[in-house]
Amino acid sequence: MNLKMKIVTMSVLAGAGCASAPNYVYAPDQDFASPEREGNVIYLEKELPFAMEKVWEEVFQDFGAVANFSPEFVGSGYLSGSSLAVGAERYCHSKKDGSEGVHERVVFVDSEGDRREVQFQIVEALGVPINTEKTFGTSQLVRLDDHRTLFRIRFVFSTNPSFIALFARGQIRGQLNDMTLGMEHYLATGQTVTAENFDDIKAALASN
Repeated sequence: MNLKMKIVTMSVLAGAGCASAPNYVYAPDQDFASPEREGNVIYLEKELPFAMEKVWEEVFQDFGAVANFSPEFVGSGYLSGSSLAVGAERYCHSKKDGSEGVHERVVFVDSEGDRREVQFQIVEALGVPINTEKTFGTSQLVRLDDHRTLFRIRFVFSTNPSFIALFARGQIRGQLNDMTLGMEHYLATGQTVTAENFDDIKAALASN
């Protein structure tokens, strides 16, 4: 069985090695507006040095363009819809032939005010041993000031068989972290992030 979990959210996308923003400590009921989900939970957050509107407009609103900032994906796009909206679906492929990756559907959007949120469900897993009925990502932006935004993600997943979750947790966390770093670079430069240039991007971010 393939234990390499090819899962990455929009959302997704902070993680180990990313400093948490001050004064924000995770609690299960901490101001997420979307429905709660049961399963294995990974929570990550990162302060981004960009205005909330910039992050929302350049990363969130084009739901199908996640491959622009994820080194895990070789391609992404829309299966249904053409922008961020409930019911929109995207493919996120880890292989060019489409044999590995995930398909995701938006199930909740809150786009108003200083706290914005998106929740999506993985509806098809290609080469990934997850229970799609119980796997959801929730991404949130919180305005800190005019130049800083807190990005938070709560990823709830279930595997099939269930014991694989023990092995998958670290892999998923690492992929979410990589996407977060890629998102920060993409917002700063507009350069598409790939597996080939990601090591240089990580080194540059670490030196800042």
